[in-house]
Formats: sequence, structure tokens, C-alpha cells
Amino acid sequence: HMGSKEDVAARIDADTRIKIEEMNKGLAIHKDR
Repeated sequence: HMGSKEDVAARIDADTRIKIEEMNKGLAIHKDR
């Protein structure tokens, strides 16, 4: 079944964590320079 609130929230949470990790890596790379 599609669109249960828990599934949507989990998906958003996972996407957000990935984006935050990528941003943190980008910031770390810029700091190293």
C-alpha cells in the first residue's frame, strides 16, 4: 500500500539525513582547502 504516514516520514527522514551528510562532507572539503 502506498502513502502511509510512517512510510512517508521514514523516507523523508532518510533523504534528509543523506542531504545533511553530503552537506557536511562538502563543508569539510571546503575547510581543508
